[in-house]
Amino acid sequence: MPPMVMREVTSSGTGAVELAAAEWLTEVTPTDATLLARLRSDIDAGEAEAVALAVERQALLLIDDRQGRRAAREYGIDFTGTVGLLIDAKLAGLIPSVVPLLHDLVASGVYLGAGLINRARRMAGESR
Repeated sequence: MPPMVMREVTSSGTGAVELAAAEWLTEVTPTDATLLARLRSDIDAGEAEAVALAVERQALLLIDDRQGRRAAREYGIDFTGTVGLLIDAKLAGLIPSVVPLLHDLVASGVYLGAGLINRARRMAGESR
């Protein structure tokens, strides 16, 4: 059975079909069963796998879930979320603006408060 995160990102939602067909996407399963069990007792299975892999590989974790972020912080793992990733993409010149993409996220049902959107706009150099 594929890792939980792989099942989550390829089963439904925007880009799921493309991700399922992506040759560059690799399935990786955490090897530390004790750590994974400990994490699963506190957070959802997908977030537990992601945090466990970040711990094992000492890698930057992309995560939006509040409880998953708390667990990452407890294990000393650096993380960012969707908004941070969009800001980084804008600053790297990969996208022209974060604001339309943030509005698209909100329109698709993702909750982003006005304060977060304004902070992201400023950090991306898109002040009004």
